[in-house]
Amino acid sequence: MQAEQIAKALGNAKKIGRGWLASCPLPGHGQGHGDKNPSLSISDGDDGKPLFKCHSGCDQHELFAAIRDFGLLPDIEIRDPLASIKPLPALQAPVLDREWVYVDEDGEPLFVKQRYKTGTAKGKDYKLVSIGPDGAKRYSMSGTRLVPYRFPELLNAKTAGRTIFLTEGEKAADALVSIGVIATSAHAGSGSWPEEITQYFAGAVVIMVPDNDLAGWKYAHKVAAALVPVVKSLRILDLPVEAATDDAWEWVNVLGGTRQELVELAKVSPLVASADDVTVPARLVAAQETVAPEQPQTAPGNVH
Repeated sequence: MQAEQIAKALGNAKKIGRGWLASCPLPGHGQGHGDKNPSLSISDGDDGKPLFKCHSGCDQHELFAAIRDFGLLPDIEIRDPLASIKPLPALQAPVLDREWVYVDEDGEPLFVKQRYKTGTAKGKDYKLVSIGPDGAKRYSMSGTRLVPYRFPELLNAKTAGRTIFLTEGEKAADALVSIGVIATSAHAGSGSWPEEITQYFAGAVVIMVPDNDLAGWKYAHKVAAALVPVVKSLRILDLPVEAATDDAWEWVNVLGGTRQELVELAKVSPLVASADDVTVPARLVAAQETVAPEQPQTAPGNVH
């Protein structure tokens, strides 16, 4: 509705320049006696919306409300400026999924490795919790004695001259134990080899079982560099698994690998006399070149 129509509807309309004068509709105008001499200016704004000003100083918000109550203005939809913004998805709180306890020679807990399910792209996270002599737990490994996983079994296997299978993680080690062999791992995963635990493999017969990816074989190279000087013998066993990143867990629980099959694979696995003897399987190199040919690749041969 234009300024002229509103002014005439309010009464006492007068044309003034480009706008109009009309009576102010507020009940309190003129100390409640009304606007006998028109004092409300009405004009059409550049956007087509009417503009109002009471020259007697009436409150602008009250004025708009009163004119709207007269049915002279359309209802204004008040929009929430945040209504079109979608909230961020709720972050999934980490959920404890699994724990592996590392113990000393007598079976006393030293620390715990915890795996959490997370809402991150990786889907999981790990934490280490040390356990004091009084059983108190703390999320710090400072001063904690480091030992391999399933440490007492490792020591017993060395004494008996039994083969020790070394995996990249506790889950894979547990899978091999489930088919009747001795298996262990380090707590640090493929990122590094804790030098503190090298001493416990001295004189042992060890077979390293890498994960089925380049990271797993690079880890095997690190392990070989640390263990070759101290072990009785070291072999690298390339498990016949299917998918990238598969390890002993998939070989046992998905492909149905058995103890006898593992023993036969161990017999034909190459001995490692130095870290340079650890070679990446050609299939993994080829797969990496297919994914990212523009990146410099490690040629089939030594891992560096």
